[in-house]
Amino acid sequence: MRAIYTLIIILLASAASYGQSDSIIVNTSDHVTVLVKEGQVEIAKDSINKKVNYIRVSSDSEKNDTTLIEFGSYDIVIQDESIELNRRKTKVGGSSWHELTYWAGVDIGVNGYIMPDGSFNLPNNDEYDFLELNWGNSRSFAINPVEWKIKFHKNYIGLTTGLGVEWNSYRLLDLDWKTAFNADSTYGVYDPNKGTNKSKLRLIYINAPLLLEFNTSKYRKNNFHIAAGVVVGWKIQGMYKQRYENEGGKHKDKTYGTFNVNPFRFNAMVRLGYGSVNLFASYSINQLFREGTGPELYQFSAGITVVGW
Repeated sequence: MRAIYTLIIILLASAASYGQSDSIIVNTSDHVTVLVKEGQVEIAKDSINKKVNYIRVSSDSEKNDTTLIEFGSYDIVIQDESIELNRRKTKVGGSSWHELTYWAGVDIGVNGYIMPDGSFNLPNNDEYDFLELNWGNSRSFAINPVEWKIKFHKNYIGLTTGLGVEWNSYRLLDLDWKTAFNADSTYGVYDPNKGTNKSKLRLIYINAPLLLEFNTSKYRKNNFHIAAGVVVGWKIQGMYKQRYENEGGKHKDKTYGTFNVNPFRFNAMVRLGYGSVNLFASYSINQLFREGTGPELYQFSAGITVVGW
């Protein structure tokens, strides 16, 4: 039976190399690898035991000298005398994880909040002093495990969505202040004699993006990409941590609560890059705190995707 599959694939590859545009799928149950040599495709036992669900051989209708072989989670592109191997994302729950989406991965960056006029400098008064940021230690960290893409024009234009979890850590600069809240407001409590050496507010969100994406190539290599749209965030946790020292030793206080932060956040986001390099920036359209409960501030973050999949 394996010899029959081998013969079929060789015939299909030969036909595809002559410019046929039809795609034919051959189901295989064995663990196999593909060897491309002198215009032929051979099947052999797979030494790394990767299961292959199908092999598809087709030609590019726009480029008669290009043949595409879809093999399991890989694309083999044969053009003239060159061969390119591209890893394709696998299928999950029947929905394809397309190779040209740039949401899934791990994002790391800086985050903070700015004034309504776009200024990074907060007013010097008691209303804002307790929220003054230590920018060097205010960080954003996100894990985006799931993405889907609706193609509008092949891989060039599409709509990307997915899911992710984001941690926003706001390290506070003035350690003489403690962040507190009640049902009506979020405010600072001045306590200069406490011996505080660390103070931060942390917020955790579940994110769902809706991004319109553009690519300059059908393949990841040498592709310039840009995506823009809205990311909806649902706040699932708020926590304020204060670490201090006194005669009784070292202490760490944690306070969990809403801090009157808006339960939903709507971020305008841009993601762009070249090849596997991906940068992002986001800006919150709505306020950090519920209106009337705290200073009018708007969140933002910017950084890089350090791991993409």
